[in-house]
Amino acid sequence: MKRTVLAAQVNADSYDEFVEALMNSSLTIRLGAKVVEISHTEEDRDLIKGIFVSTQKADLPPQHAPGDDDDYSAIPIEEGKGLAYPNVFLYDKTRRILLWEVNSQGMDIKRFSKYFTEYDKENDTNIHAEFLPVTTTDFMERVSRLERISDVDIKIADPLQIVERSETALGAIPQLVEESNATKSVGIKLQAAKGHTLSINSIKQWLGDIFHMNNEENAKIQCKTKGLFYDDDGNLEETTIDLLIDRFRTSFDLPKNENATLQEAERKRGIMEGYATLLRMFNQLNVR
Repeated sequence: MKRTVLAAQVNADSYDEFVEALMNSSLTIRLGAKVVEISHTEEDRDLIKGIFVSTQKADLPPQHAPGDDDDYSAIPIEEGKGLAYPNVFLYDKTRRILLWEVNSQGMDIKRFSKYFTEYDKENDTNIHAEFLPVTTTDFMERVSRLERISDVDIKIADPLQIVERSETALGAIPQLVEESNATKSVGIKLQAAKGHTLSINSIKQWLGDIFHMNNEENAKIQCKTKGLFYDDDGNLEETTIDLLIDRFRTSFDLPKNENATLQEAERKRGIMEGYATLLRMFNQLNVR
């Protein structure tokens, strides 16, 4: 079974407290319907490996025998237990990068932020962690190369799951989606009249908003921009690029879970494979 791995740059007010929080396996924090804990942590020089476990004890789906319309019943679970959804993670203390296994029922980039916000409240710490997706090339550097823009073509799948409150015109998308019932996808095409260009400052704000929407693991966003870009030699070149296509993403193989275990060793081996892929990318880009 393929497991996707994503990575984020960690910005924090206190990196020491962030590390302490990752190593704290005695704490449980409630996030919505799940209780989240960090377990099976180990520290090896500059690397921390562990597993975020999100346990759901209420509002569980029923068990069912396919083909039997009447066969729906509660899953027999002992008192105090629930369904566990693990995300293995790896944190590089030197580069301040967090890698994690994608599990849609477990933790994602937003839940990481919420977890550490609640951690600060409960432990009187000042981590104030922020997580920014690692891309193969720096997003804002690409945006900074824009000199003139003639066309922007944006496509967002599952818009209600992705679009957040925005101070730009993108903030009107949720209302538009709900009123029109366009819940599958939204497309926006901006095109300047012949001989004219789009407002570059406004478009850059839009691009920043779209970048943060793309923090979602399952986000399906395209943002193709046509215009004049500065190349590496400082020359203007007319081209069309997708500003969001270069997000770091890799995967590892997880064996079939025959015995309903956490598969700690297999998951940690897989996240180390993802880390090795990230290091190779950094070496190619001359990033330390």
